[in-house]
Amino acid sequence: MCETRQENEPASAILCKACGVCCTGHIFVTADLEPAEIETTQALGLNVLQSHPDKPVFRLPCPLWKGQCTIYTYPHKPSICGDFRCKLLREILDGQLQLNEALTVVQRAKQLIQELEGELHDKQVINFRRRLFEYVSQLERSTSHTEAGNTFRMKAGVLLVLFAQRFGVTGLFNTLEQEQSPQR
Repeated sequence: MCETRQENEPASAILCKACGVCCTGHIFVTADLEPAEIETTQALGLNVLQSHPDKPVFRLPCPLWKGQCTIYTYPHKPSICGDFRCKLLREILDGQLQLNEALTVVQRAKQLIQELEGELHDKQVINFRRRLFEYVSQLERSTSHTEAGNTFRMKAGVLLVLFAQRFGVTGLFNTLEQEQSPQR
């Protein structure tokens, strides 16, 4: 998965740079910033939203994701980029999970994302989570349930369970006003 593996690179770094589902908008819509990080984050080309002056965020997907995370090469990256720890990463750091097992989970999540992505409409909205939420809501409101729609909802459900059980991220289908950002 991660083609530019450096010798003696920690498993945690390999996992994060290869995974990226927290950066790509597949789990989160925004990422929290510290107020002092606004200018440097904007300078990196990230879309900073200051709708809440005490809690600025930047919009995901991160434009610095290039098939793997490149933000770690920037000395003034937002602190959330190094602070956020999903359940998989915490298990790697705690020695409860081997890297190859974690990468298999990531591969399964990305496979499901790719399958769902191919069926999602409204490519104008770049955030996967937002499009998934809207499409599943549309399917739920529909009076006619097709086999294709049922299959899509099942795959979406499997992905949400995978995100909850393996990545430790729940509540992804809260109303969009309650969108989550990664927590430190």
